[in-house]
Amino acid sequence: MCQLFIGAIGFQKQTNGRFNLATTILYLPYFIIMWINSRLWTFKNKPADLIYDNVYLGQIPSKSTLPKNSYSSIVDLCAELPIGHVFGNYCSIPVLDMTPLTIEQCQQASKMIEQCHKQGNVLVCCALGYSRSATAVIAWLLLTKRASSLDDAITKVKSSRHSVVITTKQRLILSDLFYKFQKETYAKL
Repeated sequence: MCQLFIGAIGFQKQTNGRFNLATTILYLPYFIIMWINSRLWTFKNKPADLIYDNVYLGQIPSKSTLPKNSYSSIVDLCAELPIGHVFGNYCSIPVLDMTPLTIEQCQQASKMIEQCHKQGNVLVCCALGYSRSATAVIAWLLLTKRASSLDDAITKVKSSRHSVVITTKQRLILSDLFYKFQKETYAKL
């Protein structure tokens, strides 16, 4: 319940993608239920889909599937689930489920994805790989000019991962982000 009052910070996800012992013990029943829920929602989907170049969008990987993939980096947007041992770079922007990313989080995620993208395959993930991580990838497509418009970016993501859900609120935030980016770009000219 404390997450409702203090947000993603209430889970205290560490820089390695896991939780400390006290948090693990306190939230263990919740973690188990959330993990099962995430797998029930995604059991018909691939764990990750290639979106563009070497950027993949997917669910938070399990300990057993993580070593099987050749991700040199992971950008994790899930506050409520741990991630197994990561082989390579790990970046995290903990966001609670059903919470839209802010403009600042979109910018931060876009920068992380771009940095990781230069080093090899990158997985951008959240619990399901449907919304938070999809928003981050859409922001990356927009801010790196790999998409010409918000609709173009959403189409690129949805054509590879059909189950993506971008809410009206998230669409407005992405639209504001793109407008701000275009305004800054034209001001530099």
